[in-house]
Amino acid sequence: MKVKGKRIVGIILFALLLEACMAGGSERGAAEGQRQPDRLAGQAAEDETEISGVRPEECFWCGEKGAKTAPYWGQENVGFISLNSFEIAYVGINCYDDFGKRVNERTGGTMIRLEHGGDDGFSAFIFENTDRGFADGTITFNQDASLHTAQAAQHVCGDCMNHLYEMGAREEESCGVGIVNFETGEFRLLKPEGGGFDFGDFYIFCEFRDEKTDGEMGFLIMHCPVRGG
Repeated sequence: MKVKGKRIVGIILFALLLEACMAGGSERGAAEGQRQPDRLAGQAAEDETEISGVRPEECFWCGEKGAKTAPYWGQENVGFISLNSFEIAYVGINCYDDFGKRVNERTGGTMIRLEHGGDDGFSAFIFENTDRGFADGTITFNQDASLHTAQAAQHVCGDCMNHLYEMGAREEESCGVGIVNFETGEFRLLKPEGGGFDFGDFYIFCEFRDEKTDGEMGFLIMHCPVRGG
């Protein structure tokens, strides 16, 4: 009877040890399974921000041969820009003479401008009133309704691509058009929820009107510097 009792105790202890080993293995497997997606996500984020092969000096945004060579760069004006082709639609609320000096006198006129953002890119109908300091109009997005990162990476360097991602730009989730301040170089993505926001000395209001693939957006831009210096 004593031998039999010892055998039973041994079986019970073996069963408890086996259960503990299996539980430990499951926990290690779950932890490893949790770490694996984290590693994959980290790798994906790393790959996502390193898809550009454009050298900084050739970058459209920060290079010396890109946007900075445009005649309107440095002006107190803004423009819409395609993040796929980097074509720009200029919005001339403030007038400048041929020597790049701002004209502060009344011009007594208005201007209607139709701009295109490249083949199948966005088109912009712009009404400018320089005496009143505002512009309004409509943008039809066409193929620029969504951001295509592979196309963007053909125009800007890795640092600028990283900056886009930090601003929330995502493949086919973000709008493919943004707005740029030519005086400060500041850039902002357009958000589908629309609404108004300050942009340097400008106030921008956007209203997305169409949920179709090509999309449409109405906008109002006012030049309204802070009063009192």
